[in-house]
Amino acid sequence: MELPQADHDLVYRSRKEFERLTQAGSADAPEACLRLVWALVHSTFETDIVRGRELAQGLLASKQLEERSEHDCIYLLSVALYRQGRLLDARRQLNELLKVNPESRQGAALKAAVEDQIVREGLVGVGVAGGIIATIAAVALAAAFGGRRR
Repeated sequence: MELPQADHDLVYRSRKEFERLTQAGSADAPEACLRLVWALVHSTFETDIVRGRELAQGLLASKQLEERSEHDCIYLLSVALYRQGRLLDARRQLNELLKVNPESRQGAALKAAVEDQIVREGLVGVGVAGGIIATIAAVALAAAFGGRRR
C-alpha cells in the first residue's frame, strides 16, 4: 500500500502549531496534536514514526478526542505500527477501528495491506524453514550414506 509521506517541514510546522496551541491552553490543542501525529507517522524518519505512535497512544488514553477524531487516531496508530513492521499490532488496532467504524475505507485498505504483508512474510518464513529442513535432511542423508561407501 502506498502511504503518503510527510517531509521535515510539515513535521516542523505541525509541531510548532501544537506547541503554540498547548502553551495557550487552547481547546484546539488535541486536534493540532492529531495533525502532528499524522505528520509524524507519515515521516520518512523512524524516530518520527515512533514519536507519532507514542503521541497517538497518549491521545487515545487521554480520551480528549471526539469520536471521529478518535477513529482517525486509531487509524494513524495503525499506520505507525504498519510502518514499524508491527503487523499483528496494526491488524489488532484496525480490527478495533473497523468494529466501531465499519465504513472506514482507509482502515479497510490498510487492513488488507497488513494482511497481505502478514501472508507474504509467513510464506517467506515457511520457505526459509523449508530450506533449513531440506538442508539438514540432505546433510543427514549424506552423512548416513557417505559413511557406508567405505
